[in-house]
Amino acid sequence: MKLKFLGGGVLVLGLVIMLFAGIAYFELHAAAKSPTAPPADSLPLTRIVNPELFDPATAGKDPESLARSAFNRICMIGGGGLVMAILAVLILAAPHRRGPRRDEAS
Repeated sequence: MKLKFLGGGVLVLGLVIMLFAGIAYFELHAAAKSPTAPPADSLPLTRIVNPELFDPATAGKDPESLARSAFNRICMIGGGGLVMAILAVLILAAPHRRGPRRDEAS
């Protein structure tokens, strides 16, 4: 029973992480399509994933490489969430024994 709760918790956490990564991806994609640079306040999840994108000290760097690093981080976070969700499904699908193990031969 404890493993089912653990599996359910890991599944929910994995799905929340994948949702976070998806929303951050769409924020970054919308910022790339906009004709003007959006303020940092309008992209809170992207700012969490890659704060260097909005840092004034890195403003002189290539914006394409900064956006690529943000995209790579988002993919890594989403991949971690996917691995967690798969692990949770395996935990939930694994047979769990109840009580003491019995010898089937006797």
